[in-house]
Amino acid sequence: MVINEFNLTTLEEYSDQNVVKKAVTSSGNFKSLVINMAPGQEVPTHSHAGHDVILIPQKGTGILFADDSGQINLAPGYVYTDHKGSTFGLRNTSDKPFQVLVILVRSTDN
Repeated sequence: MVINEFNLTTLEEYSDQNVVKKAVTSSGNFKSLVINMAPGQEVPTHSHAGHDVILIPQKGTGILFADDSGQINLAPGYVYTDHKGSTFGLRNTSDKPFQVLVILVRSTDN
């Protein structure tokens, strides 16, 4: 058995100019990355068509938002999933850094 280990704190990096995305791992059916957001930064709405999405906040708080619906507060200790390939964005609404682990799994329904 081969288990890969990743320390997400080593991927923690923030910029005043841009959201910082760091790849964690990838295979044929999935990929994972961490998104590091300074206060006030956001990832605009974008599509996840063809993928199941798992969001696992690691540090700080933020929101998940969509153009056509409300918002969901994101916080460490919770796991958020989307099995529809929805379109949404992320925003750091706090005055502290926000880091979230994102796992994208190619949907078998397509």
